[in-house]
Amino acid sequence: MHKFKNLPFSLLLFFLCARIALADPKATDQPQRSNSFVNSTLAAASDGNLARQFELQREAKRLENEGRYDEALEKYRQSTHPSLVEYEREKSVALGAIVNIYQLQGKYGLALEELGWFKRRNPKHLFYVSKKREIDAQIYYEKKGDKKLIYELISDIQNEHADRLPPKGWIVGSDMYISTILRLYDFIGDYDAGISYIDEVMVYSQNYDKAQGENYEIYNLIKTSEQAADCAGLNIFPVKNRRPEWRACKWIREYLLVREAFEKDKAEGTKGRATKALIQSDYFPW
Repeated sequence: MHKFKNLPFSLLLFFLCARIALADPKATDQPQRSNSFVNSTLAAASDGNLARQFELQREAKRLENEGRYDEALEKYRQSTHPSLVEYEREKSVALGAIVNIYQLQGKYGLALEELGWFKRRNPKHLFYVSKKREIDAQIYYEKKGDKKLIYELISDIQNEHADRLPPKGWIVGSDMYISTILRLYDFIGDYDAGISYIDEVMVYSQNYDKAQGENYEIYNLIKTSEQAADCAGLNIFPVKNRRPEWRACKWIREYLLVREAFEKDKAEGTKGRATKALIQSDYFPW
């Protein structure tokens, strides 16, 4: 599973692929893309306007990671300036991120207003339909204190994508759904469910690595994100000098950071740390 986790490249590819995937009415919910699509998309990044958009979005993401949301919003909006946008679809990444930030801030009216751009392009588009339902469930919970719609949404995600989610399966992009589920558990403060789901994912990964003949025992040795970071040796260069399991260790660290966030919020009776950990991760999309 860890062969796919070349994180700096995947982050770049996420921005570039999402530019089209979010806005193309014919786009499916399949995370994979053909080699020709990847090559043509990367080639397009050499265009000056696209390169400038990417730089602005990368800066916006950094600000977002630091919790500087208003500044991040401004950078995302700058990346949609008419001087940088040749086709309307090129706004999709920035506008999707703006929706997410407003949602995170609890500004649901503004989030829905921005989401209208996606609806106008295609009211049946996956991003619009799924995000609209998620925001509606959050509004319902905050107004009534009833978690029913949140749990129904989580259940539907798990059932609809059962073949690509642990304990049944895994594909490149499964973490998109996992991230949503963990955010929703965090939103309603269901720490135990969040922790249990992370444990389920990690057990699946361990069994997968065992079946592939990889070092599955490392899962039993690493108990904290700090231990996982040491195992990953992220400060060791060149990469060939790192231990063979460094990708697995980094992957484990990403999940343990979220797990520890749930644990700390549970101990203090707060919530929101897991979502922050997901946002700050260079692995989880949201």
